[in-house]
Amino acid sequence: MPVRAAEVMAWHGEREAWHRLLNCPDDAIFAKVWLYLMSMRDGRPAQQINVHSTQITLNASELARARDIVREIAQDISQCQASVDSPRLGDAPTSVMLLGDEGPDSGGEV
Repeated sequence: MPVRAAEVMAWHGEREAWHRLLNCPDDAIFAKVWLYLMSMRDGRPAQQINVHSTQITLNASELARARDIVREIAQDISQCQASVDSPRLGDAPTSVMLLGDEGPDSGGEV
């Protein structure tokens, strides 16, 4: 059975190892350790994906399906935007007319 990293680190002394790495006279090792610790603390920065340099080979049916998917997504987005932009039934102004013998003052409901 393979030994797990946690077992090795517990056996060697994790705190002692970090101390040794951070106090290493080699600046390159210290920089790598420090960058690793910062990325674990802060998360890795977002990386840009350059789609323009990627070459994709599709046959005619794959291209047609990809276009259908893009069209469906575009329709879903436009429907969502339309529903956000249009007034909802509950947003319409309403008014209630009460007769003289209705309303809270006369024991009726509003």
